[in-house]
Amino acid sequence: MALEIIWTETARDDLFSVLSYLETTWSRNSAKRFYSILISKIDLLKNFPLIGHVSRKKPIYRRLLITKHNTLYYRVEDEKIFLLSLFDNRTNPDENPYL
Repeated sequence: MALEIIWTETARDDLFSVLSYLETTWSRNSAKRFYSILISKIDLLKNFPLIGHVSRKKPIYRRLLITKHNTLYYRVEDEKIFLLSLFDNRTNPDENPYL
């Protein structure tokens, strides 16, 4: 049974930032490709919620690599998957609250 996906406000804001950056800097097609990859990985996550790696410091969080530049952080709770953040892997790791 597929779990329900819940987008947090932070994750939604992160998504819009990534899509805006890709469309402005690269192209609308780049943004569409990223979104397509993200949605396919989220669909996979719905059926296999433990597929992501457990965070080293905070085991309630899991991470799933979306592209080499972006990682999705999430937590599973009560038959729901809470999408917490899309983190830019090029950012200083000290700024990542989910590690």
